[in-house]
Amino acid sequence: MSSYRTIAHTFRECRNRYQGRELFRYKREGQWCGIGWDEAVPLIEEISCGLLALGVRRGDRVSILGETRMEWSLADHAITDFGAVTVGIYPTDTARQVEYILGHCEAKVLFVSHSEALKKILSIWKNLPDLTHVVVFDPATSVDGKTILTLVQLRQLGAQKQQKEPGLLDQFRNEIQPEDPLTIIYTSGTTGPPKGAILTHANFLFMIETIMKILPLGPSDVGLVFMPLCHVFQRMVNYIGIYGGALGVFVESLDQVAATMKEAHPTVMASVPRIYEKAYARIGSQVNAANKRRQAIFRWACRVGLERSRCIQSGKPPSFLLQIQYNLANLLVFRKIQAALGGNIRFMVSGGAPISLKILEFFHAAGVLVFEGYGLTETTAITTANRVEDYKLGTVGKPIPGVEVRIAQDGEILVRGPNIFKGYFKDPEKTAEAIDNEGWFHTGDVGEVDPGGYLRITDRKKDLIITAGGKNVAPQNIENLIKGHPLISQVLVYGDRRKYLTALITLDVEEARIFGQERGIAFTSLSEFVEHPDVQDFIQARIEEKNQELARYEQIKKFKILPQDFSTQEGTLTPTQKVRRRTVVEKYRAILDQMYDEIFD
Repeated sequence: MSSYRTIAHTFRECRNRYQGRELFRYKREGQWCGIGWDEAVPLIEEISCGLLALGVRRGDRVSILGETRMEWSLADHAITDFGAVTVGIYPTDTARQVEYILGHCEAKVLFVSHSEALKKILSIWKNLPDLTHVVVFDPATSVDGKTILTLVQLRQLGAQKQQKEPGLLDQFRNEIQPEDPLTIIYTSGTTGPPKGAILTHANFLFMIETIMKILPLGPSDVGLVFMPLCHVFQRMVNYIGIYGGALGVFVESLDQVAATMKEAHPTVMASVPRIYEKAYARIGSQVNAANKRRQAIFRWACRVGLERSRCIQSGKPPSFLLQIQYNLANLLVFRKIQAALGGNIRFMVSGGAPISLKILEFFHAAGVLVFEGYGLTETTAITTANRVEDYKLGTVGKPIPGVEVRIAQDGEILVRGPNIFKGYFKDPEKTAEAIDNEGWFHTGDVGEVDPGGYLRITDRKKDLIITAGGKNVAPQNIENLIKGHPLISQVLVYGDRRKYLTALITLDVEEARIFGQERGIAFTSLSEFVEHPDVQDFIQARIEEKNQELARYEQIKKFKILPQDFSTQEGTLTPTQKVRRRTVVEKYRAILDQMYDEIFD
């Protein structure tokens, strides 16, 4: 594979290798549809030539705003097939966030999914001088046919371009170089606007070749596609599956993952922790609703499965008696769990955020291998990974071949290798901060390597939150947004590894007195004041108002007003009045935990 210079050339080779086979499967109006290699490649070429007809050229940025669907992947391949650069945008981003990304990357053309996404663009288009055309995936959307087109109309333009200039696409494809940008992926900045990480054809080619060595996929494999394609994790997984000839099954929505697993019978799956957490919680709910006898059988099976799991992890074969017990536990309990996952799982990968060891061990006990990998956008998704034959639950595995991992003196994880990104788009200063003179990328995460060579993430040097859904959230941006009212003194946004964000809020004592006088609220202490219904309603309204300016995954779902402010005396503020995040979390951990509903314990 290393002989292929670009993703575009690799895709062409895959077409020759997998002719006659199905590439993607998806649902339309409740019915399964499929598209094969023989149909997909000509369609992609028409889209590519359509973009050329609109004036897009090698190196130009073309953006995609939409949920994960088959057309997203086709558009991505069409953009990169002649050397243009894909810029994905989360469909949940606000108009303000979309405007910033489109303006910063100077996108010429934008793909959107449907009319609702188009409305968002129409409200900001006047502020985007580089954006010349919008293409809508859904054919039913009303368009003007000049600057707004349907995908079908773009393909028609492409077909005409192909007929007039039959060799143009090949010419552009052959001009692409390995170090040319393939995509720009915008990651949340901790204190400012998002940064655009440039990933090249060479970055992705290296990753495909390397991951196929340690986690090989083949034409007999089936994988589900449901994570955001604008996120590097799903994008990388997609490319690997395509190269290996696996069938990609697109899931209609996240709430359909469980149902689709039963229908599609996947053999492999990659996901952020939230999907596994939901499955774990759903099983727990079913057990809690069962009678005492069934609950006892389930818990016995879990004990047996966990004992067997730990034997396997330590390299010791289970005893004859333990294996007999496990076979019975599998018959009574675990095969039902395996069937709920489709019945054919070889392995599942969790990435994008940390996952609880308890959940990993539960699934392993049930005969389903779920293991972690680690990486960032800037490392082209994967830096370390567990393997099917070499894993240690609770760690993120060993460095992938060709990649170096080093622990700095302060514990920060440093990475060097062909997977490291080219830099941040139009931001040489941030690039220099991220990659040192020796080529080491500073991840901002803190970790340790055990004697066996497995990496364990122990902390996050930077304050960036990664939710259970794998979304990167910059807490300072949200905190500063909420703190605008004088009554609010401090805000701490919390949600790392969690399914939603919460907040701890403190109030200014003097402003509380003024607020109370204005509204006739009598109180003798701040702790009494914060519990008053009018105060609670005011803060709730403030948060709801500011939530409207945030993407859905950035919104605060629950909050707690603390009865005292943060201070230097108790160590929750630094001398320069910055919140000591770790100290606050530890001090108020019980309160934070209460804002999350734990179903399965």
